[in-house]
Amino acid sequence: MNRNRQLRGFLIAMIVGAGLMVLGQLVAWPPESGLERILTGLTVAVTLLAVSLTVYAWQHGRRRHGRDERP
Repeated sequence: MNRNRQLRGFLIAMIVGAGLMVLGQLVAWPPESGLERILTGLTVAVTLLAVSLTVYAWQHGRRRHGRDERP
């Protein structure tokens, strides 16, 4: 499995996992306590950070290793 396919699969897994995490937080909406509000905010922040870092790594890897180049 080459690097781009591996990153693409990882990106899909991250997005699905992030969607499930956010859905789990939304089931108990609205958050009733301060702790639930903090956990909801942290979940969304970590999810956005993880997905954006994965997309950045995927794009950066594609730019460095073009179609015709070998890694």
